[in-house]
Amino acid sequence: MHTPPPRHDRSGMQRFVKLCIKYWRPPTYSQSDPRSGLPPRAVWMFALRATSERVHISTDFNLSQREKEAKIKTEKEKQITKEKKGKREKEKKREREKEKDKGEKGVVERSWSEWIRTDRMKM
Repeated sequence: MHTPPPRHDRSGMQRFVKLCIKYWRPPTYSQSDPRSGLPPRAVWMFALRATSERVHISTDFNLSQREKEAKIKTEKEKQITKEKKGKREKEKKREREKEKDKGEKGVVERSWSEWIRTDRMKM
């Protein structure tokens, strides 16, 4: 007969909960069954996760702590590169607009009063 592990050794319990969360599916009932109004799988998964957290098990089972940190790091790096890309695109846009202005007048930058003057002349 199998003897349960001593109180301080919870690894068996943890393994059990992990497997429960990994493979558990909510029961499916026919439409006529009064139990058919059960919440969807997502709700069940949430409940299971909540119980597993009480047993102190991370639900990201296949990720070790180091992998989790690496994941966070790469996400931050992605964010930074995205921001840099945005800045670069803005600069390119500005340069393009300057080129357009050059094409119109031959002057790269004009003061506000000059803009108003040219607009009045057009009117």
